[in-house]
Amino acid sequence: MDDLLRAAGLDRARSIEEACRLVAAARGKPLEVVEGDLGPGVTGLWLAFPERDLVLVDARQTLPGPHRDHVVAHELVAALDTLSPRPAAGPVPAGCGAARRQPAAPRGGARA
Repeated sequence: MDDLLRAAGLDRARSIEEACRLVAAARGKPLEVVEGDLGPGVTGLWLAFPERDLVLVDARQTLPGPHRDHVVAHELVAALDTLSPRPAAGPVPAGCGAARRQPAAPRGGARA
């Protein structure tokens, strides 16, 4: 991950706005930070669209200044991680294309 951050220039970024510009350049599309209401316990969310990326920040749950910047930075790293050549860590959600589970075989005495 450190190599990916350095390759994007984030080790030299001096502001969260500069970091956003660098991530947008690395991903090849605009990135916009938008404030809104994300619901209880969710302070930030990154959404990737074909034409742009959005970083949503919950304005009610996020303090201005360093806390907000931290939330945005966390989402920027998530966006950059998609450029990593390594496979994603952890289980693949059941609703993801070819990774969908096959229906379980019937249990008990009923047989088809």
